Amino acid sequence: MSITQPRAYHLTKAVIHLDHLTHNLRLLQAQVGQVPLWPVLKANAYGHGAELIAAHLVRLGYTTVRVRDRHASLLLHFEWIVTTPGLPRGSITGSALS
Repeated sequence: MSITQPRAYHLTKAVIHLDHLTHNLRLLQAQVGQVPLWPVLKANAYGHGAELIAAHLVRLGYTTVRVRDRHASLLLHFEWIVTTPGLPRGSITGSALS
């Protein structure tokens, strides 16, 4: 006897609107003032590609992005080295962009 997953999970769709993310981060930043925020990217940005979301955060001026573990950090680090011209090697260390 085999157990199969229902196919309903294929119907789930999440959309990350970068303009909404930007708006929400600006609201949070306004609440905390000059205290630096460290956005957290969980589960590959919930399947949307952590490198895409991290790149957007860097364009917004964030210098640190937290991830869950070293594996996620290394994936972002590799992506950054390969696809981001001018970003110094080692600028993503441990579990953060810096």
